[in-house]
Amino acid sequence: MNNTSKNSKSEKVSPFTYYRISLPADFQTSTSQPHTLLKSLSEILWQRRRLGWQSPLPFRFLIVKDAASSAIRLYFGVPTDRAPAFQSAFGSSYANVHLIPEPTSPAAGLDADRRSVAFSFRKGGHGLEPWLPLAQNHVGNVDDPLGAVLNAIGSDGSSRWAFEVWLTPLRNGRFQRTLQAKAKVPNQSSGSFSLSEVLSEIFGKQLPKKQPQPRTMNEWESAQRQAIRSRLAPGERPFLVSVRVFASGSTSAKAQVHAVLAAMGHLQHQGRIVPKRISKRRLAKAMELGKATHPMWWTSGELTSLVHLPDSRQSSFHYVAASQGLVQPPPKSVRSGLRLGWSNFPGNEEQEIRIPFNQAAKHTFLAGATGSGKTTTLLQIMLGLVSQMQTNPETAPGFTFFDPHGGAIERLLAHIPPSLHSKVHVIPLGPTAYPRGLNLFRMGHRSDAEAVTGEFVTTLQELWPGSRPRSEHYLRNNVLSLLQSPPQTILGIAHLFSDDRFRQDLIPKLPPHLQDFWTSEFAEIRNIADHLGPIWNKLGALTTYPSLRRILGQMKSAVDTRTVMDDGHIVLIDGSGCTTDAVKIIAGLYLIDLHFTCKRRPEHRSRLHIFLGDETHLYAVNVLQKILAEDRKFGLSLFLATQYLDQLPDPILAGILGNVGTLILLQLGGPDADRLTRWLKPDVSSRELMTLPEMNALVRTKLEGGVTELFTMRNPLVTSGNDSWAAQALAHSDRYDGRPADEVDREIEAMYNRSNGGNLGQFPMQ
Repeated sequence: MNNTSKNSKSEKVSPFTYYRISLPADFQTSTSQPHTLLKSLSEILWQRRRLGWQSPLPFRFLIVKDAASSAIRLYFGVPTDRAPAFQSAFGSSYANVHLIPEPTSPAAGLDADRRSVAFSFRKGGHGLEPWLPLAQNHVGNVDDPLGAVLNAIGSDGSSRWAFEVWLTPLRNGRFQRTLQAKAKVPNQSSGSFSLSEVLSEIFGKQLPKKQPQPRTMNEWESAQRQAIRSRLAPGERPFLVSVRVFASGSTSAKAQVHAVLAAMGHLQHQGRIVPKRISKRRLAKAMELGKATHPMWWTSGELTSLVHLPDSRQSSFHYVAASQGLVQPPPKSVRSGLRLGWSNFPGNEEQEIRIPFNQAAKHTFLAGATGSGKTTTLLQIMLGLVSQMQTNPETAPGFTFFDPHGGAIERLLAHIPPSLHSKVHVIPLGPTAYPRGLNLFRMGHRSDAEAVTGEFVTTLQELWPGSRPRSEHYLRNNVLSLLQSPPQTILGIAHLFSDDRFRQDLIPKLPPHLQDFWTSEFAEIRNIADHLGPIWNKLGALTTYPSLRRILGQMKSAVDTRTVMDDGHIVLIDGSGCTTDAVKIIAGLYLIDLHFTCKRRPEHRSRLHIFLGDETHLYAVNVLQKILAEDRKFGLSLFLATQYLDQLPDPILAGILGNVGTLILLQLGGPDADRLTRWLKPDVSSRELMTLPEMNALVRTKLEGGVTELFTMRNPLVTSGNDSWAAQALAHSDRYDGRPADEVDREIEAMYNRSNGGNLGQFPMQ
C-alpha cells in the first residue's frame, strides 16, 4: 500500500451532522440533564464492525463566535448515522431546547496565521497524576467552567473563536482495569538481593518464596490512590476526550488566552488540566476533520462540568445567541391559504406560515395583552388576503374588519392598490360628510322576520342589561310590526312607541294578533319607559347622535351584504370618533345581518368571507355563538381578537374556545395565561405565554390529517404604505357607498315627521 492510500485511510472520519442549539431566553439547566445526555451518548456512539467488533464514534461540542461580533453560538456534531438517536436522546434531556440543522461544520475555514492562537489541553502537570479526578457537576454555579469560557470568549469582540470538546466513549471494562491498576498500593522493594538469594540462584536450591509486602505510603500518596478509586463510581461512564481552542482574526485573541486558561482552572480538583502546545495548522486541520488531539480519560461526571448548556441566570448567558421567548418549529409548508405570519424558529425565519382556507373557515381566536401586537397581527393577515385578491380575484376570500378604535384601517388602506378600490367599502361610524347606511329592517330580511326580531331583541338586552320583565315582549311586538310593513329603519322603534300618528298609520297593515297588541294591551300603558328600562334611554340615543342617526335612519344599506360575500369584497368599519353605544349597536346589527344573509347561500360551496373583529368584548353578543356553531358551512368565518378574557361573558368565551379551529396567543397577563394553558398542556406553561416577546405568537391549529399542531410565529410591523392610495380608496367609497349628510337628514325628517303623520308609503322600496 502506498503512502497516499495510507494517509487517506488514516484521515478518514465519519461524516458529521451539525446542529445549532436554540436556547430559550429563560432557559434554566440542572446537573441531571447533561449527565443523562452523556450516559445516552455512551450507549449510542458505537458502530458494529466486521466479526462483531464494535468501535466508538466521535461526538463534538463546539462554542463558536465570529469576528466583529460578541454573539456566541453553540453546536453539537454527531455522526450522521447516529443523528436520529441523538435527537431522541437530546429531546428527552432538554425538552424545550431546539436543534437547528446546519449544512456545514462551524469549525471550517480556520485561518492559521501569525495572529491566530491555538492550544490543546492535557491532564496532569505540576507533578500530578493524569489519573486524578477533575471537578464534577459544576453546572450553573459560580464555579461553572463553561460560563467562565463564555465570558472570556464573548468579551473579545474582534476575533473569531472556536472552542471544542471532542469525545468518544470508552469501554467500561478497560477503564475499570486501568484505574484499578493505577490505584493499587505498590509492593515494598529494597532494590537489592540478599546473599541467600544469590547462592540459591547459583546452586539451584529453591528457597521458600516470600509474599510481597505492600509498601507503606505517605498521606499524600494514599490520598491520591483514594482519589483515583473515586472515579470508579457505578453511575459514571468513561470517555476519551480532547479539549482545544483556536482563535484568529485579531491580536486581541492573545489577550484573552489567560481568561480562557483561568476558566479551565475551574475544573481543578485533585487533578487538573493544563495547556499543551500544538501546531496551529495541525489543530486547524484536526478541528476541520473532527479528529482527536491529546486525548484524555474523563468520566461523565467530570465531562458534565464542561459539556452542558448555559443557564440564563448566569452573567455569561447574554453572550449566547438565544431565542427570545418560546419558539416552536413551523408546521409543514402550505403553499396557499390564510397567511398567519412568519416563523420565528431559528433557521426558518423567512418561512411564511399559512393554514388552508378550509381550516380558516373553522374560525380563529386571537388573544393578547395591550401592546403585544394584536393590531399588527390582524393587519398582516389582512395584507395577505389583499395580496391573494390581486393574484386570484375570482376565488380569494373577502373580509370585513371591525376596528372599534380606528387607526388600523388607514394603515391598511395605504396598502390596497387602486385596482381593488371598486371592492373596498369604508364605513366610518363617526361624523362624516357622506354617511353610510345600515338597515337591518330592509326588504331582504322580511322572510326571516321572526328570527331577525329574536336576535335583535336579544342583542339589545345583552348590550344594555337591566331591562324590565316585560320589555322583551314589547320590543318583540314592536320590531315584528315594523318588519311587516317595509321599508322601515331601526329609528322607527322609538317612533312606534311614542308617536301616535306614526302608530295609527302602521296598525291597519299588520296581522290581527299584532293589531290586538297595539289596540288593546299597549293602549293601557301610560309610560312605556317604565316597562323598557335602560333600553328606552339607549333607543333615544339612536335618534340623538347625528352620526348614528344618519347611519341607522337610511332606508338602504350602503353595501349589499350578499354581494360583498359572494364577490369577495372588503368592508372596513371604522369606529373612531363615535360613542361606545354606537360601536355596540352597529357591531351587533352587522353581525346579525351577516348571520342571516350567509344562511341564504349554498352550503359547503360558498365563497369564504372572514369577519375580523378587534376588541370583541365591546360587542360580545349571543349571535356570535350562532355564527360559530352554524355558519361555517355557509362560508362565514369569524376571526375574533380581544385583550382580556374576563371582559368576555363566560358563555361567549366558552363558545369561542369550544368552536374555534385556530387559537393564536400573544403575550398574556397572568390570569389569562393560566386560563388558556388548559388548552395547551402539557406542551406550554402559563409562564411561557406571559414571557412571549412582542409581535410573537403561539398558534394551535389542526392541519393535514386532522393532527393538532403547535408552533410559534412572528409578524413584523406594517410599513407606512402609500398615503395617496388611502385617500383614493376613501374618496371612492364616499362616492359610491355614502350619501350627502343633508340629503339623509331630509329623508329621515320626512319619514318620521310627526306633523305630517309620517306617510309610510311615500318612499320607494330599495
